[in-house]
Amino acid sequence: MTDAPTTHPADEAMFLWVAGELAMKAAAELEAHVDGCRSCARRLTREAQLEVQLLELARPMRLAVAGSAEVTRRVPTPVSVRARRERQHRGVLGKLRLLVRERPRVVGVMAAAAAALLVAVPVGMSLRSRAVQVGPLADQSRKKFPLGETADQRVYGLGEHLGVNTPTQSEVRFEFEYSDSVPTAYYLRFESMGIEKREEVEIVLNGVRNGRVTPGMGDNTKEKRVNLPKKYLKSGIPNELLFDQSYNPPSSEPWALADVRLLVTPLPNCSPAECLREAKKLHDFAEGRWSQLNISAANAFEAWSALNKAMLYLEAALYLENVERKPDLYNLVQQFLRDAERTLDSNCNKTMLGAKKYEEMHQLDLALKEYKNGLQWFPTDEHPCRARLKEKIEEFGDAGEPAR
Repeated sequence: MTDAPTTHPADEAMFLWVAGELAMKAAAELEAHVDGCRSCARRLTREAQLEVQLLELARPMRLAVAGSAEVTRRVPTPVSVRARRERQHRGVLGKLRLLVRERPRVVGVMAAAAAALLVAVPVGMSLRSRAVQVGPLADQSRKKFPLGETADQRVYGLGEHLGVNTPTQSEVRFEFEYSDSVPTAYYLRFESMGIEKREEVEIVLNGVRNGRVTPGMGDNTKEKRVNLPKKYLKSGIPNELLFDQSYNPPSSEPWALADVRLLVTPLPNCSPAECLREAKKLHDFAEGRWSQLNISAANAFEAWSALNKAMLYLEAALYLENVERKPDLYNLVQQFLRDAERTLDSNCNKTMLGAKKYEEMHQLDLALKEYKNGLQWFPTDEHPCRARLKEKIEEFGDAGEPAR
């Protein structure tokens, strides 16, 4: 399951690209790969940000060594000029080029440049060595991370090519607070990458198994939402959530989780009987849309959306009655919702992979058309795939060329 050494660019190639020292042919190959690889885009972004930080740290020392008379300070870029540059540098690679282009520069005589080199190199090597060493050495599988409604910038798991910046080879643990004072439904949202088998990663809530991470397709990102049942949540004390990578150890399978966060949704205000009636109406509506999948591409999405709302009404009924036994309709809607999710995930994956094949063949107009056609399956931003499609369309621009 590990990638071949040539699948993803080496760290040295990314460093040289940021420094502007990578050969033209190699730079073109790296850019073509990064255009279609989200994890490598993240790696390249981190490399560019680190380069800017290093230059910022070295700048005061360079100024002190060179002397103010021999150094010309950088004039801030006018707002109008920067706005034009931002329009011309859309997409991941374009924004990185803009970031590196506008990094702090010090222009002076040869003595100033030599002094800057002597000062900047030790600083840079020190920070870069720490950045490289922390990843593989500091496994944090036993650490508990806070979990809230806002995601942090951590990417958990194993595998630099997946963008992992918080190594957790065997498991990831989270803690969060739950309150039952207000009727709410708790969901777990996250993106997964590199998980190829259903039994690979298990989700455990307060010691109780709560499902598995559904596999994606290769390194493609897959966003997932998992219900956290009220009966397993504890009010007033920390709740523990665990992602258990069952293969590691003894294996070292690559896997990654990103944008891990809670989704707390208020439950509808209705009596138990009213909640059940509304849930039944939404279920029947979803069945009608599902029976007409061949008529409109949006029908699968509308069925999925209605089923999500039906689940909220059913959760509200259970909350108000304070019983563990679920009505028959609950299991029916839950299974229907899983089927709808699988259908939408399949449509999303087919669209992304189809467009990526066109990109690899440099048929960019067809790739852009494929991304745009994919929007018909996801008419609103309620499903995460729409955001992914819009991001790719924005990268390409109107002419069918990737934004540079």
